Amino acid sequence: VIAGYGTRLAILVGVLAYSQLGHLFPPGDRAVDRVIRTGLLIVMCSGAAGPWWKSRETTIRGWSIDLVRYFLVMIYLSAGLSKLIQQPGWLSLTGEPPLLRILADPLSANLDPVFWHDWTWLFRLGSWGTIALELSAILLLTRWCRHWAIFGALMHVGIFVTMGLGMFSLGMLSFYP
Repeated sequence: VIAGYGTRLAILVGVLAYSQLGHLFPPGDRAVDRVIRTGLLIVMCSGAAGPWWKSRETTIRGWSIDLVRYFLVMIYLSAGLSKLIQQPGWLSLTGEPPLLRILADPLSANLDPVFWHDWTWLFRLGSWGTIALELSAILLLTRWCRHWAIFGALMHVGIFVTMGLGMFSLGMLSFYP
């Protein structure tokens, strides 16, 4: 793909190899891996795949951009709804905010739970903001798309900085341009 020769075939072979890695070790095949593979297939079929060094007028089919938007709306809405259904504490005014618990998790996060314990109000606001952002993903289908995307990108940059989730944030950010 980087060389620019046979990019469609290269993407197809890459997606198939990437899928086989997930098939060989299913616990290692995360949701972000499936999202990235789907995005690569959309790029392959959209007309955007081609030599990057050639100056050419590229027309990307509109359906592919709309499909990526619908795809992101489904991802964010399902994430927000699953948070509310599985853990109603995301909107709670009492108890430990879920965002503090997630960002202070010793296995995947970088924040010190003892230091941040006095700042629970900040994490409560962050929990509410996370739910609001994910449930407002329908704005991706409106003229407010670019404004929503700024907050979505900031959320993923924050996740990247505060947590060790590998390529999750980078994979999701790759859909924003």
